[in-house]
Amino acid sequence: MEKFTASNGVEVTMEKQAITGWRRLWFGRKDGVSIEISGRNLKALIECLDAERDADLGRWRWPENPNYMVYPRDDGHVAVLSEPEGVAAFCVTRAAARGAGEGNPFLVAARAYFEDHPERKPWEDAKPGEVWAVTLHGKERPCKVVEPTYSEHAVAFLPLNEPSPTWFVPSAAITEARRIWPEGD
Repeated sequence: MEKFTASNGVEVTMEKQAITGWRRLWFGRKDGVSIEISGRNLKALIECLDAERDADLGRWRWPENPNYMVYPRDDGHVAVLSEPEGVAAFCVTRAAARGAGEGNPFLVAARAYFEDHPERKPWEDAKPGEVWAVTLHGKERPCKVVEPTYSEHAVAFLPLNEPSPTWFVPSAAITEARRIWPEGD
């Protein structure tokens, strides 16, 4: 039986059931509220709470090796920490991570982060009413930015002067785009 006292003073007691392997948790005295949970579900709950805490701290945990934490920096680079060892790699760039082999877990964790968090494209910030020159399937077309009526997407590009479907943002079909109206930033 394990006992733990949380920072708010609540005592948590955990007991592993010998036959089922399930855990029983008590909050407060042992005759108080108890919860039974399987080891598998307890692991899922712990991971869920870890993810919530990671989000609160502004960090990303590498799913393949959760001991590696990635901290995004304001300059677009990342710092990677091996939590159990307390060793860190600072200022890893997107380019350095992209070219990393499998031998350096810090660079591999950084690459996994960058793959999971692709760079925003300028057209992802397009606003309804603007006109953009959009390259769709290799052909540049002038498009008006519209709010789709029946879609979960916030905006879409509607090609002008030709019958063509609306292209939602983001879309892999869009390879380049630049705003042409209104001019300026």
